[in-house]
Amino acid sequence: MQIIYNSLNNPILKIHLEKYLLNFTYISLCKFANQKRVLKYRDSLIHELLNEIKDELPHLTQYLAKLCKILNLEETIEEHTVSNYINKLTSNKEYLGFLEDYCLTLPADQILEKNLEKFNSLENIDKALAINYFTLHHNSQAVTAYKNPFILINEKIYCNHLILEPKSLDFLIKLNRRFEALNANTFSLVFFALPSTNLYVEKYLNHDYEKFNLILIAFYQYSGVGRNDKTWLATPFADLACSIIYHRNYLNPELNLFLYSKEISSWKDHN
Repeated sequence: MQIIYNSLNNPILKIHLEKYLLNFTYISLCKFANQKRVLKYRDSLIHELLNEIKDELPHLTQYLAKLCKILNLEETIEEHTVSNYINKLTSNKEYLGFLEDYCLTLPADQILEKNLEKFNSLENIDKALAINYFTLHHNSQAVTAYKNPFILINEKIYCNHLILEPKSLDFLIKLNRRFEALNANTFSLVFFALPSTNLYVEKYLNHDYEKFNLILIAFYQYSGVGRNDKTWLATPFADLACSIIYHRNYLNPELNLFLYSKEISSWKDHN
C-alpha cells in the first residue's frame, strides 16, 4: 500500500505513517460505534474520519519527528505537511480500499427481526465501548461469515467479531502513539487490523529496505483460510499474527534456512 506520497523519502517513515493512519482509522470506527454516531451517507463516514485524524495531528507529527531523530534523518516533519497528506486521503484509492475492508456497509433489512429486542437491550449497556454486532446476528450464518471488523447499518457502526472495553480503546490509543526500535536497523510495528501480515509484507519485499528489518504484528486478520468465516470473538492480543522482513544482508550466506527447516521437520518425523 502506498498511502503516503513522495515527499517522505525514507521508507521507514512511510510505513510508520501508514500504520499510524490505519490504526487510528480503526480506533475512530470504535469510537463511532460507542457514540452511536449517526452517519447517513458513506461520504459522511469519510468526512468524520478525517476530522478525527486531524484532531490527532499534533500526536502524529510528534511521532514522526521522534522517528526522524532516531534514524538521524535530516528531514523536517511539520504539521502542515502532514495535514496535506491527510486531506489527500479522500481520493487515495489504497486508503479507501482499506476503509472498505474495515467497515462493510449492509442494507437495513439484514437485521433479523427476532434479534431486535436483544439489539435494543445492547444499546442500553453503558459499560460496553462498542456494541458487538456479532451478538446481534449470532443465529445468522450469512452475516457471521462477513470478515470485516466493523459493519455500517441503519446509519450506525457496529463491531463485528470484536469485543472492546473502555480500557482496551485507551490502551490502543497509547499503543499507536508508541514505536519500537529494537535496534538501529530493526523496527516492530503493531497493526490493529490487516487482511494478512504476509500479504502486507509481500508489498514491501522489493522496496528500499536493504538497511532495515521489520517485524509486523496484527491483532486482527480478516483474510485467508480460517479467518473470513471465523465465528469467535476477537480482543487485543487474542488473535495475533506476525510476519518478518529480514534482509539477506544480515544472514550468514552459508546458512541455508530452507534446508535447515527440512532437517528439523525430518527430525520431528522420526522422534
